[in-house]
Amino acid sequence: GCAAVYALTGNSDWSVTNNKIFQTASRTFTGTGTMHGIYFANTTYGNNIQILSNTIGYASNAGTGTLTLLGSVAGAFQGIFMNAMTTAANACNINNNMISDISLTSTTGTFYGINNATGASSNTININSNTVRNIATITTTGLHYPIESGSATTLTVNLNTVNNITRTGSGLLYGIKMTSPANGLFSGNIVSNLANNNATSASTLAGIYGGSLALNLTISGNTIFNLTSTSTGSLTIYGIRD
Repeated sequence: GCAAVYALTGNSDWSVTNNKIFQTASRTFTGTGTMHGIYFANTTYGNNIQILSNTIGYASNAGTGTLTLLGSVAGAFQGIFMNAMTTAANACNINNNMISDISLTSTTGTFYGINNATGASSNTININSNTVRNIATITTTGLHYPIESGSATTLTVNLNTVNNITRTGSGLLYGIKMTSPANGLFSGNIVSNLANNNATSASTLAGIYGGSLALNLTISGNTIFNLTSTSTGSLTIYGIRD
């Protein structure tokens, strides 16, 4: 795999802001791997991590064209990945980022626009005012989560926009997903124009998905519309599922 920004052991209090991460030409996976825009993983010292106002995608600094990934192997893409301290004293924020205009073709290919992999103990994570849009994947299988908000003791996911997301192949498509936050607020998000076009396989398409976890959640004031599929198999569609 590879990453434009890559931070691991010993790093704390990072601020990753106002970067533009793009590819001017298509890239082809020749082996299993994941391309990351921004990757931060430090569960020992990962406190006060700020990932703000970055643009990931396109084929130019001007925000034109499409970041194109090809391959007949298990290739994956994650725009922003964070795995911070579960006991961080200061909030970690993923705010005001743009992940846009990305095309991924692979076999077992997963796509995450934003992936918070942090656990929950006594921490706060905010994922607010991000945009994930104009994403197309063609994969045989694999997960597809524009925003995986993950977990935290206090998790806020507000005012995000997920729009024009198309996956062709067998697998899940959730606009905004959570894992197991102790306390979660999901408000003012807009999820629209999601298409899960697997041919015949049973699958699930959801605007906001929690997976029936026992959480203290407030989900209010969100707008979800135009969730579609051309599948001839069994496809379950949820606007919001807790």
